[in-house]
Amino acid sequence: MNARILVIEDERAIARAVALRLETAGFVAECAGSAIEGLELAATGRFSAVLLDLRLPDLDGLEALARLGADPRTRALPVVVLSASLSDRTRDAALVLGASAALAKPFGSRELLRAVEAALASSALRAGGAA
Repeated sequence: MNARILVIEDERAIARAVALRLETAGFVAECAGSAIEGLELAATGRFSAVLLDLRLPDLDGLEALARLGADPRTRALPVVVLSASLSDRTRDAALVLGASAALAKPFGSRELLRAVEAALASSALRAGGAA
């Protein structure tokens, strides 16, 4: 598989747990502890997808999602949003801003992996490749 996933999450324990789940499934995971750091890393072109927490200390997650979508270097990256307080309104806003999926914390490993795999498959189809 070897897709490289960027995890933007300020809580280190959660970031490491998510990264471990991804790595166990065969992905390569890298973590960013803030939205600004994550946006900079995402723009490097090294990643296949982004997992984005909505509550970050330096920038609102929805604003970070909007910036990912507006930047030509990152707009094609599929983004799965993660939030401990995911209301229907927040989920809808994330989807309107281009998120592939929105998961409420806590989530299970299967749910996480299904969302990442679906986001990657959808991205590959949009790019004209095979999933």
